[in-house]
Amino acid sequence: MYSFHDEDKVKNLFKENNIKNFRYYQIENAIYKNFISNFDKIETIPKDLRYFLKKNFFLLFN
Repeated sequence: MYSFHDEDKVKNLFKENNIKNFRYYQIENAIYKNFISNFDKIETIPKDLRYFLKKNFFLLFN
């Protein structure tokens, strides 16, 4: 499991799993601008991506 706050690691894992790069910026916006601290609450991304995030990443303030 990785910290979502490690941008390079996140982007590499996204690339390995064919997740488009713009998704990173959507999630970053939700976390840092909208103060969402739970991947399940990010409604601007698909449910399967939320599941992927929960299984692979953690948030330091969660």
